[in-house]
Amino acid sequence: MVISKRAKRFALEESAFARSNYITERGQCFVKPSHGADFLRPDRIRQSPSAKTMNNQKRSWRAISLALTLAATISLAFFAGCSPANLDGAAKRAVAVKAISPHLPFGNPSEAGSDTNNQLVLRQQFAASWNAKKRVANWVAWRLVASDIGDTERSQFYADPEIDTPTPKDYTRSGYDRGHLCPSKDRSDTPENNKAVFTMLNILPQSPACNRGPWEKA
Repeated sequence: MVISKRAKRFALEESAFARSNYITERGQCFVKPSHGADFLRPDRIRQSPSAKTMNNQKRSWRAISLALTLAATISLAFFAGCSPANLDGAAKRAVAVKAISPHLPFGNPSEAGSDTNNQLVLRQQFAASWNAKKRVANWVAWRLVASDIGDTERSQFYADPEIDTPTPKDYTRSGYDRGHLCPSKDRSDTPENNKAVFTMLNILPQSPACNRGPWEKA
């Protein structure tokens, strides 16, 4: 049988085109049909659109993964630096006190604790440091907001049920007034809150000129 040159050429191209459909390590490839022996050259091979899309997606996910890893590393480093383990003793105590009392947002002024002359007393209405030797408070701290002010009538003085304080009668004919540290008006929203600041724990001897003048008007 005689095969024409044209038929041979067509058969060669069909065979070459069939062989050109293969899988490379970069993805599925195909060859654009062309005449001549050079149609299998690498410069005539290109990726299919689906393979390109997949590679672009892979690169995007790698970039996102890298960004998330970097963000997580920075966050961990930040929180590790701010963790209680890296705070000194005073800072740890300040954080602890702030957490248990809203009246000490800047920490414990005298680092009061269990010392009888620097005993930390925490109440809902105030915080204080009690001095057992002097039988007065070293300091009293209280948080004040607009809602703390009301029209509740003044309560009566009383000896503290938990701390060994003086009694109201100890001030009788002493020449001193029973002066509030946390003022009565600053806890006048409810009878309960007002009564809490009439404990003798919150009272200090004050001269009448001070207690009934500047201190009352402050």
